[in-house]
Amino acid sequence: MSDKSEFTGISLNRDFVVIVGPPDSGKSNLAKWLLSQPEYARHLVYDPLYGFDSQDYNVVRPPTQDYKYRRYEEGNEELNIAVDKFILDTQPSMRPAYFVIDEAARLLPNGKPEGPAMGNLNDFNAHIDLGNGQGLSVWLLCQRLAQLNTDMENKTNHFFFMGYSGKN
Repeated sequence: MSDKSEFTGISLNRDFVVIVGPPDSGKSNLAKWLLSQPEYARHLVYDPLYGFDSQDYNVVRPPTQDYKYRRYEEGNEELNIAVDKFILDTQPSMRPAYFVIDEAARLLPNGKPEGPAMGNLNDFNAHIDLGNGQGLSVWLLCQRLAQLNTDMENKTNHFFFMGYSGKN
């Protein structure tokens, strides 16, 4: 891929990214557009509310049918299982370089412990080389930054704010 026109020019390698915005503001569309670019092909989307089409993206979803009512307790446990299976227990050459968590504030709410999944993702982000100098990048999509675990703010390299008007 030597043709630079094939690349977005946005490097998010080994970065924590938070995309924030109200419903229908374009959070998922931005993430989907980025993930459709060649440099983000090694991705995995944790999609608890079925917002990503699994025909177009590498998607993993919780096994339960009551996904609309998923909140911290069971949602965080399901995220732990997914991270164990697709990050920790996967051969390095098969691991995604970009791990996207949709509806992150449901699974990582403010005022609650972040849980082992985020600790493991943070370790892979900071310390584990996936090959070719590539490290794990973690993207979190949420409606309000205030709802997201505050530890995530300290780790974040890039914030994208979608659909908010006014002085905020």
